[in-house]
Parts: sequence; C-alpha cells; structure tokens
Amino acid sequence: MRSSEWFNGNDETAVSHRVVMRSVGLEVPADNKKPIIGIADSSSDLNPCNLPLRALVDDVKAGILEAGGIPVAFPVISLGEDLMKASAMLYRNLLSIEIEENLRSYPLDGVVLLANCDKSVPGALMGALSANLPTIMVTAGARPAPFFKGKKVGTGTDLWRALDDWRAGRMSDQEWREFEECLSCGLGSCNTMGTASSVALMTEMLGFMLPGSATIPANTDERRESARKSGARIVEMVREDLRPSAILTREAFENAICVLSAVGGSTNAVLHLLAIAGRVGVQLTLDDINHIGSRLPLLVDIMPAGTRLMDDFFEAGGIPSLMAELQSVLNGDT
Repeated sequence: MRSSEWFNGNDETAVSHRVVMRSVGLEVPADNKKPIIGIADSSSDLNPCNLPLRALVDDVKAGILEAGGIPVAFPVISLGEDLMKASAMLYRNLLSIEIEENLRSYPLDGVVLLANCDKSVPGALMGALSANLPTIMVTAGARPAPFFKGKKVGTGTDLWRALDDWRAGRMSDQEWREFEECLSCGLGSCNTMGTASSVALMTEMLGFMLPGSATIPANTDERRESARKSGARIVEMVREDLRPSAILTREAFENAICVLSAVGGSTNAVLHLLAIAGRVGVQLTLDDINHIGSRLPLLVDIMPAGTRLMDDFFEAGGIPSLMAELQSVLNGDT
C-alpha cells in the first residue's frame, strides 16, 4: 500500500511516523496491512449547506473501521455559496489544490470526500482526480422543504418569486418577514435543482457515490447509513486498486450529460463538468454537451424547471429510477 512508504521499517523516519499516529490515538505497526483512509471534511459554521457533514464523520469512520481500515479526518476549506463574496467560484480551484496536496503529501491510501454546496463537490472531486487515489464522495443532502401559506417552498426559486411579489406590492411587509423566517428551515443544500443538487447527481452518475445516495435528504437515518456504507466501500476500493483514472471514461461523461439534461440541471454544472473532464484528459466541449443533451426530454419535475423539490425526487427513486428511464441512451457498461 502507498502508506507503507511512511511506516514500514525501523529506521528513524519510520519510527517517527508511527509515533505521530500513536500520539493521535492510532496504532500503525511497521507491517501494517490496513488501508489508511483520509476523510476530507468541509463542514463549517459559516456554511449551512456543508454543516451536516460534521455529524457524518463518525459514521464514515465506523464504516472504515468495520471494513478493516484506519480512518483519519482532516479539515478542508468550506465553499459556501450563501456568504462567500464575491463568489465561491473564485475559490473552487483553491479547494482543488488543497485536496490534491493533502492527498499527495500525507500517508493516505484512499479518500472519502465530504462536500455538499455548489463548488465544494466539484472542487473536492477535481483535486482527488489529480491525485488519483481511490475516491468516494459523501454529500450531506438537501435541506427540508418548509411550507408558506400551505405550499412547499423551494430555496432560491421561490425567494426570487416572493421578492418580485413584495416589490410589486402583492406581498405585504409582514408577509415578507414571515417568508424570511420560513426560509430558515434547517441545514443542507438547496432543495431545488440548483448547482449543488446537479453536481451531486452528476457525481453519482460518474461513479463516485453509492447508487441512490445523491438524493437522500439531509439529517436523516438514511443519510447516516449511506455515509457508513461509503466508508466501508472505500476500503474495498483501495484493496481493488480502483482509481479515478479507471472510472472516468468518455462514456461516463456522456452518461453524466444525459442525467444533467434529463433533470433540468443547473447551467453552472456545465462549467464544473468541463473542468472535471479536463483533470483526467477527456476531451469534452460545449458542443458535445449540446449534442448529447438536446436529444433528451426533461424527465424530472423539480424547480426551477418544474414544480417539485429534491425530497420528491428521492421518494421517486432518485438516480437509479431515472437510469431505468434513460437506459436506451446510456452507456450501460461504464
């Protein structure tokens, strides 16, 4: 294993490395056979989208331990679309660099990426692809759907509609304040088909998330169980030596484009998909995306292109159900 380069032997350096691990409560013997798995945690009090990830760290660790691995969590920058100015997009590549250099410089055999908000997921994935260690992604899921005047409220989409109503005098100042309070509905990413949901779905379709996990709502038992299973799966991936370079084929990207089109995904997701393709040397252009996507109808009824929210998509079966509808156009061997 890659981590053996740090710990095998009895020279001064190997002893020093083992002492470091013992000091943080982890026993790594000179003949260690257990994969050492990094957990890149982007949770932050400044980022309500990513904050639920903090509670998933222990679940991921439990899965790694059950599968015979050694978990080590480390913090990475949290890119939150709500508060970062001028835009979290300015820092996507910074996160990518941070992830890549952590994976290159530390004794890690594989990594679990904990990300959720718009730029967090593609940024973390890009860095892991460049390092090319076995990689799996765990997202936190979408926040709950609040109700205002008896109707579900979609993050972002309904805010813009309500703002127009308030400015036009169709909503009173009191109703506007009540609507603001309603939006504080809990932690997780936007519950519409914004960039966060779009890139999570693409990441699952590209093969870096457990099937069906991208649409699991935040702060649920299902989300915790998925995190545990992801921890167990990454240990298996290390033993299989299953690396991103073996997963990200041209056909995998074509499948992701099909899903992005069928769900009415964010246009920002196109920027991230092109960047991800660039990391692994797959030639992908806007014309490719247009050619593949323009053949497909919109199949998923979620705001802003539709009327429903991410929890409805989860209840309908998520990506596996969508794949069943798309099987005639997907590359089924990826």
